[in-house]
Amino acid sequence: VKPKAYKAASFQDRNRPVPGGVSIGKTNPFSTGTAGLIVIKNNQLYILSNNHVLIKNNSSDFSETVQPGPADGGASGRDRVGRAYQFVPLRPGGINFQDSSIALPTSNRILNPRYLRSASGQLITVSGHLLSYPVGLQVFKSGRTTGAVRGTVESNNVDVRVSYGGSLGTLLFRNQTVVVGNNGPVSLPGDSGSVWLRSSDRYAVALNFAGPADGSRSICNPIGFVMASYGVRTAIPAAG
Repeated sequence: VKPKAYKAASFQDRNRPVPGGVSIGKTNPFSTGTAGLIVIKNNQLYILSNNHVLIKNNSSDFSETVQPGPADGGASGRDRVGRAYQFVPLRPGGINFQDSSIALPTSNRILNPRYLRSASGQLITVSGHLLSYPVGLQVFKSGRTTGAVRGTVESNNVDVRVSYGGSLGTLLFRNQTVVVGNNGPVSLPGDSGSVWLRSSDRYAVALNFAGPADGSRSICNPIGFVMASYGVRTAIPAAG
């Protein structure tokens, strides 16, 4: 089945505990993206996604995290899974290297350190994350809108301008990765925050945050740079 014809309903459902690859967002102001990866630091779990998905107005104002996101029926209070915890500010007029944030869950138990691989509910574990990777690498990811898709790293170390609108305007990002879809769209609205994994061994590669209108390419932050910003690593399930 081609991804463009793929109805990935379970990626948009209410999932408890919450794995990577599913709908997430904030209610004020409304935004819906993808919970890219469950990460860990000092035995505390977090949800990794984008600044523009989880953070209110690029600021430290309180922001509730809901799953699923508002576009999928997620509501304040009832669907709350945590709150925005830490982020890298987006810099209008400056140079940006990532669009990222992490959310602190209401408890570790509400998160599942796994990754939803298919609309049928298949869960996988993420092996870790890469510090570098070559052009031509085969990758896959799960996102709220396009579901389970495959792609190829088309270029690295790219400078790109991304339009955010509003007070942010158009931002310059440096040293980004571009992934081209192997068969249909890979980055549509709602896929923001999804994380690409290496096809051969499920190591995290890059954090998706933008793409052209047709979704044919994913503009993403190299994951090693993102993980280092927060001092986190990929969470794995406890033995047994």
